[in-house]
Amino acid sequence: MLREVAYSLLLPSARSELHATALRVLEQALADDPGPVAAELAHHAREAAREAGPDEALRLRRAEARFLHMAIGRASRRDDVAAQLELTALQLANEAADPAQRLRAHITRCGAFGNRGQSDQLLHAAQELALCAAQQGNTDAEFDGLAFVVQARLAHGKPELAQQAIREAEAGHRSTSDYALARLAAAKASVANATGDDATAEAGFTAALAAWQRAGVHSMAQACKGNLANLLGGTGRRAQAEAMLRELAAELEAEGNQRVLGVALVNIARQCLGQRRLEEAEDLFRRALVPLRATGQLRSESFALGNLAEVLVATGRLDEATAALDRALELTSELALPVYHAAYQCTRAGLLLLLGHEREAQELVEVARGDFEATGSAAYIPEFCDIWRLRIAAGLACTEPAQRGTARLAAQPPQAAWVRVVREVLAGMTAALQCRRNAAGTDLARNVNAGEALLAELEAAVREGRAALVYYGYLVSELRPELRRALLQRLGERRPSWVRAMKAARPDLFAALTAP
Repeated sequence: MLREVAYSLLLPSARSELHATALRVLEQALADDPGPVAAELAHHAREAAREAGPDEALRLRRAEARFLHMAIGRASRRDDVAAQLELTALQLANEAADPAQRLRAHITRCGAFGNRGQSDQLLHAAQELALCAAQQGNTDAEFDGLAFVVQARLAHGKPELAQQAIREAEAGHRSTSDYALARLAAAKASVANATGDDATAEAGFTAALAAWQRAGVHSMAQACKGNLANLLGGTGRRAQAEAMLRELAAELEAEGNQRVLGVALVNIARQCLGQRRLEEAEDLFRRALVPLRATGQLRSESFALGNLAEVLVATGRLDEATAALDRALELTSELALPVYHAAYQCTRAGLLLLLGHEREAQELVEVARGDFEATGSAAYIPEFCDIWRLRIAAGLACTEPAQRGTARLAAQPPQAAWVRVVREVLAGMTAALQCRRNAAGTDLARNVNAGEALLAELEAAVREGRAALVYYGYLVSELRPELRRALLQRLGERRPSWVRAMKAARPDLFAALTAP
């Protein structure tokens, strides 16, 4: 504190000379390797320039730019997103930075916002990058700008604006460099993926991967390989996707690339979750969260937590699932990621349904459905929303009306009106599945199978004049034993009268829920 007070009492000219001396001493002492203190050297150069004459000030600002360039590279290698944003802001404010230094600052800044999931800031930074690249006549960098614009538009749920940006870029350039072709192919594939055009997306990512490999850009080839693997998993080829992702993760771990390794681990976990290998999926999600949090990747953290919540629900840890969902939804709200937010709202609706809060679950699903439609992502509705609409209708068919709180399970046959709703929703899901290429093994296929089994039980119960063996939209056989125990324990603690009523009115269902 005494040093700070003494420093503040110095005249501006004395402060400037002090920084110039510190810069001179440190440069001489660390001439062989200034990298570890490059940010400090840049600070001294910037402060020394404040009171220097014009020629000396220009020399110092150029030195600042040189050291900032070093520091930005170092922050990128450390995956220090906060430092990247701070240092690139300083570089872009430095008029003495040369064109290559400014361009690198723009690109790094876009990557940092993208890794954080800050899509509003990413869009602004991407537009500045594209302008800077155009002024320099650097076509490859202009396509970097396009890629970041597309990323931001898709995060905002605006695929039509992403497509518009691609059309404008194609109309304005006829570049044949492998770098630009890779950027363009990947951008088109990302839009196709976001709009449910799986065949076009697969062809695009495959073309982009080949172009990145021809261009010799190793890091981008790795990222493209991850995108292609995720697409394969999303179209039912989970074993192939998992093998590709595990190979990528081993490569990243050997390279010490913690930032991308965290993303790869999340994606492997997602494939395990899709195959219902829940314990393995949970371990991978938790492992992934360590590097994701260490490197400030908030969007990927939300993705890990939103998916981890599914595992926690399935295994009966309802309070932990609620906490994970709360954080995931908080992040997607802060980062303006409406598509992710809608998906996690659907997961929350499923949790509410299991607790008997059917009306509240129904409200959440309809909000999520509206968000998917408003953001041009209606292709996700059959997979993310409709299984919950179907389960909610099945639950309402088997319960007594309740506006709020835990609905009572009815002892009568399912209500025909709600069974019709189940049938209609299932028909829509089946139609969507039939439009998919490589649909077998996808989440939507699994959901359709679950819906068919539910509908069969409801229709059988109506024919036989009995109550359906359905627990709030689920067949008891769908619920793992630990989840059944957790649900009954929670209801027994909070609504003991509800449990007593179920024992009396539905002994068959209670016996099924408590069976080993």
